[in-house]
Amino acid sequence: MIGGHINRVSVVAFRPNEFAERASIKWKEKFGVGTHSIAVQLCMLTLGWWRADHCPSENFAYFHESGDHEEGRVSAAVDMMRADKEYAAILRARSFAMVDKGVARGLEAADFVAWHWNKHYIDKLKAGDDTPRKDFADFMSMAENKVSSAFVTGDKLTEFFRVCDQL
Repeated sequence: MIGGHINRVSVVAFRPNEFAERASIKWKEKFGVGTHSIAVQLCMLTLGWWRADHCPSENFAYFHESGDHEEGRVSAAVDMMRADKEYAAILRARSFAMVDKGVARGLEAADFVAWHWNKHYIDKLKAGDDTPRKDFADFMSMAENKVSSAFVTGDKLTEFFRVCDQL
């Protein structure tokens, strides 16, 4: 049901303990080790790049479920991105709103994807198997390549910090 009604799904995941261990001193001083706000920013950027490629004259609204302990950090990071001319040109996010569960359409789809991603991680990725679970694979197939994911771990995480530390 969800797969036929989405335009784009972006999933970004980290292992929080690994993130905290690998983060450089410079990174920790500047950004801390919370992964939620970083994941939201990366999701917004991937959606912005997709928008630029597929519907460049459009804007988008980003709804975020309220109640997370990093909510303030997420809002502050997004505000900085939206205020930055370079990022704002990529994003073209006309709004970013924290909303309660059940208030904005799409949050149920986000919960669905998050649950399946977490289940895929626990059942498969943690054991070294990157084959998606059947139900998650079916969703991705029905979504007709509208899903992108980034599991930023291992060498990818090391490269992420290396690039960011050069900025």
